[in-house]
Parts: sequence; structure tokens; C-alpha cells
Amino acid sequence: MKIETGYLPNLGIVQSKLDSNIIEKLWNLVEKAKKDNINIKESLAGNITSSLMLDLKESSFLNASIVDLLDEYKKNLGTPFKGLRAVEVNTKFNLDSLWVNFQYQNEFNPSHNHSGGFSFVIWLKIPTEFEQQSKLKIARESSDKTKISNFVLIYTDILGQIRECVYKMGSDKEGVILFFPASLKHQVYPFYGSDAVRVSVSGNIGVIQEDLK
Repeated sequence: MKIETGYLPNLGIVQSKLDSNIIEKLWNLVEKAKKDNINIKESLAGNITSSLMLDLKESSFLNASIVDLLDEYKKNLGTPFKGLRAVEVNTKFNLDSLWVNFQYQNEFNPSHNHSGGFSFVIWLKIPTEFEQQSKLKIARESSDKTKISNFVLIYTDILGQIRECVYKMGSDKEGVILFFPASLKHQVYPFYGSDAVRVSVSGNIGVIQEDLK
């Protein structure tokens, strides 16, 4: 008897490590955002110190990376909005928004999702290591040590059960871009014992669908 196993189709995530020259340009955008000081906290869910808008006009250096991630996603995972339109359409993508988050200890980002077709997060500076955070008294006596300081994706499996994909935060994640459907719930847990700031850049990619003539 030959037994075969398989997975039911589902969406997913893609990630990559950005080149150092792109990270340098992102830091320059962050410094510019500090001077421009366009606060967008009221439009975001984060319970954090500061979220500032980044200049989209100066972000074209991200385009090639975003196109590569989009292509990889569509090739291997399909599109999160397939079947949204009954007629055949031409789908285009556009970087709609870009911002930087400054998170200090005890601060957090509650469960939320974004607008658009896709979203991404790029971690620029992570001042703590999960392994050390999990050994703090607040975590080590808990039955679940996996959440402290970490980034978590939240989704349902084929049985309707809530699942979590935990990204353990540490210096190894600096420079990583995580690319996922904008409607996918996610959250950021607080870290402790450090006065340094965690810096991340997030963006939303809009979807434009046009009927094919």
C-alpha cells in the first residue's frame, strides 16, 4: 500500500535579507523623517513612542526588492485576493504608504492588520535578544515564553483553529524584510530591561485592478 500525504492550499509569507546599501538608504530616510516629524500614530494601532511617515518620493530604491518579493509570492503562493473580480483583470501594485516605528521597552503593537494587498516590515535595529528576554523573571515563570519581545503572525488553520507564527527578535533579524498579505493579523509583544529603541520600517502595497479590454 502506497500512502501519500499533502497540504491543502493556503497563503503564506516570504522574506529576504536586504543588501547593506538599501539598509543605509533606509536609515537616511529615517533621519529625514525625524526632521520632517510627520506623526501618524493616530492612524496606527501601535502603543509605542513614535511612528513617523517616510518620504515615498525618496523610496524608489525599494522598488526592485518589492517587485522581487511580489514575483516570488505570486509564483509560489498565488495572490491573497484571487477571485476578487469575476472578470479577467490586469493587476498592478503600488507602494501606498511607508513609515518608521520607534518602540521602547514596555511598549507594544496589539493585534491588527493593514490596508491594501500586501504589507511588509523591515527590522533596522533590535536592541534585545529573545533568548535573554525569555530568561527574565516575567517570562521564565510563564507557561508560554515564546511571546516576550517577539513579532507574531496570527492566522486560522484548515480546522478553524487559531495559530501563531512567532518571529524571535534578535540582531539576526536586522536587515530582514518580511512580506505578507495585508489582511493577515499580526502583533508585536513588548521587550524589557533595555533603554534602547527598536526601529522598524513598515509599508503597505495597494492593488489596482483594471479590466482587460
